[in-house]
Amino acid sequence: MTKARFSFIRLPIAVLFSFACGAGSLELIETLMTSPRPIFEEPFRLARDEDHPLEISAAQPFSLAGYSYGDFDVYAEVELPEGGELDVVFRQVEPWMREDKSMPMYHGRFSLFRLSAVDEGPFYRSRDQALFADDMQGGQVLAPGVVASVSIEARGRKLRANVAGVAHPWCETLDDRGGISMVVRGGTGLLRSFQLTPLPRAASMSWVWAGLVSSLVAALGVMLGRRLLMVSSAMLLLPGIAWLGASFVLSLLLPEIRPAELTLIGMALAGLPISLLLILRPRALNFLLSLILLAGIWFACLSAEGEERLRSSEDARLTEHFGVNSGQGPMDALTRRLHSRTRVHRLANVVTRVFFLGGGDLFEPWPRDQPDTPGYLSLQLEVELSRELGRELESVVVPGEGASGQQQLKLVRRFYLEEFQPEALVFAVTRTSVDPNQDFAEGLVDLLDDLDKVAEESQTKIVILGSELLPAEYTDLLRSTCAARGWPLVRGLLGAEPSERLVSELQAQLITLLR
Repeated sequence: MTKARFSFIRLPIAVLFSFACGAGSLELIETLMTSPRPIFEEPFRLARDEDHPLEISAAQPFSLAGYSYGDFDVYAEVELPEGGELDVVFRQVEPWMREDKSMPMYHGRFSLFRLSAVDEGPFYRSRDQALFADDMQGGQVLAPGVVASVSIEARGRKLRANVAGVAHPWCETLDDRGGISMVVRGGTGLLRSFQLTPLPRAASMSWVWAGLVSSLVAALGVMLGRRLLMVSSAMLLLPGIAWLGASFVLSLLLPEIRPAELTLIGMALAGLPISLLLILRPRALNFLLSLILLAGIWFACLSAEGEERLRSSEDARLTEHFGVNSGQGPMDALTRRLHSRTRVHRLANVVTRVFFLGGGDLFEPWPRDQPDTPGYLSLQLEVELSRELGRELESVVVPGEGASGQQQLKLVRRFYLEEFQPEALVFAVTRTSVDPNQDFAEGLVDLLDDLDKVAEESQTKIVILGSELLPAEYTDLLRSTCAARGWPLVRGLLGAEPSERLVSELQAQLITLLR
């Protein structure tokens, strides 16, 4: 067999093998990603006649959060109440239960634009701005009681809106898919029509580009006379390096963020400098150079994603107020609702409310094997207090998995205290009530001082529920502070099975305070 014929055979073999390595590397990265919720492709139309529009308020938002839309167009007609504001929330991403029953947790994400019958202000807002930017008031001003058209175009991570004939520029979002919701604060708004039309997205061709680039490198090696075994061995490095790169890069991105196509291709082909230099001149200096190029490609991928899409860029105030990986917590705060383990608390009902802080496991434990046994301290008290007081009482267990009492108190003070107006607040003091990074005695003093401010600001009555497992010095501090401030102190063994004594004592103290 002549050398030319042998080269003719080597070339297609090397090209096809390298194409498979490049395309396979990208497919491998796809399997390593935490897959975003699949795109929902069915259109949605609000079925209401002209005389019966849908009422929207903080207690009753309009929500398609359970669906993840990709590219879409929306046309809606809305009407604001006097003194009210409407938030149109888009690209709403929250943890969801997958087919394998797993549900990775993280802080829910969204962006929004605001329409206001109160004041003019910025139109678009990020999640963090909507929750924490107190200086960003108002939105696009609309006259109350007047029907206004709202058109939305969502294309990938870009979205723009036209409201009442005012065209707004494109805004950048963190995610390229997600749900959409509307919520009105300061009254009841009307949604007279709503139509969402999903648009098809072009199929991703990233694997083709990854395969073609890999094939070109392999073809170059063959034409330069390199042996087929050497070229093939060098190209086999691509999947392994892609796996390493994906494990590194994806771990730094926000959960369920789908990287841009160029980022995926970059991660899949990050090993090409090493493969190419091994094919051309397999020397130690070249290998060191290729490692530097490899690191450069990985960091270029991160830079292309932007700082705002990295885990390290998440606002520390999210964990400070909502706890770690709070899921729907940020959206709950925006809509002024509270998800506890057994129900959703909204502003709709004007009832006597008692807030329970200090741990969901104490007041509302996870369901047990025998649901008929006594439990759920908060629900027991709700039933008994409603009967004793002769009026409806709602027990609200403030959420926060693994949260300290300090964090829960911050959450309540910022987002819920003014509007929910609890008449009493039961605070459980345990060893987890204080941030573990803080001295417990100092943290307990700070915590009780903050509780005192809450009582003063909102005229809320305080009941302290102290754990019997607290060391004596902390119990003495707790007892003296409660006595000085006139707070009832009930002590007991806290847990999923509250004792009858603990329930009756706490019930008696609350009845005295709420009469």
